[in-house]
Amino acid sequence: MKARVKKQEDPNFLKKGDIFVLEKGMDVYLDLPKKFVYDNRFDDELDRHKVTIGEKFSFNSARQKQYADEFEEYCDKVIKDFAIKFNLSITKKAFMGMMRPYFQQQDIDSWDSSDRIGEYIVTSVYTSPDASLWERDPYPGGRCITARFYRPFQKPRLFDGQKTDEQIKISFYQSGCFTAMITPDKIKAFRHIDKNGKVTIL
Repeated sequence: MKARVKKQEDPNFLKKGDIFVLEKGMDVYLDLPKKFVYDNRFDDELDRHKVTIGEKFSFNSARQKQYADEFEEYCDKVIKDFAIKFNLSITKKAFMGMMRPYFQQQDIDSWDSSDRIGEYIVTSVYTSPDASLWERDPYPGGRCITARFYRPFQKPRLFDGQKTDEQIKISFYQSGCFTAMITPDKIKAFRHIDKNGKVTIL
């Protein structure tokens, strides 16, 4: 029986506690409002997607009008149902104002992913196992890096009206075969912080 040979890791892989700079043109996974991704969504609920930093997203005017029409149609139906079932009268303006927050439609109609450029600290490292599809066509696992914005001496910023920069997380792979990859030759750590808070210049 052959001994299992452990794969040698690239010494240039990012490690937990490493600090690096995310630059324009790099591919990462991050949270995007669904209205920027799906043609049939008009809300700001977040979904994880691959983004090339510097890529711009927009919620086009045709979809905005469709959203407005659907919202108004919904309000008309509910007002009518209230009048029939409960003999209650409510103005359309008042009801639309009351319901609008629940539709989560915000004023953010475009977004430039360049605002994700900056320094990040690696918060976790995970190596996914090798896998295969329907027990054939094997494909290798990979080293997944998760990181968050690193701005220790600056006032926290609010992004998209939802998260501060410390809550903004990205992920990408450094090995394997994935859509968002930044290999070791494309990114380097310049500082490292250990679990005790000691900073080392690399």
